[in-house]
Amino acid sequence: MNECTFYYQQSGSLHTAPCKTLPGSGDSPVVVDASIASGLAANTTYHYRISATNSSGTSTGGDATFKTS
Repeated sequence: MNECTFYYQQSGSLHTAPCKTLPGSGDSPVVVDASIASGLAANTTYHYRISATNSSGTSTGGDATFKTS
């Protein structure tokens, strides 16, 4: 079963969004994207990571950040 989830939070509550594209069946990196729900605060830094699962196992990326305008 292939799954991909985008996790993000500013402080407190952890939010999730499904990736629009699922990981393939191999173990090479692939580009993914996700639509984030509305309600992000302006001029705010959020932490995020992506977790993907396929027949080869689960891989979770490291913590990264993005800032809203």
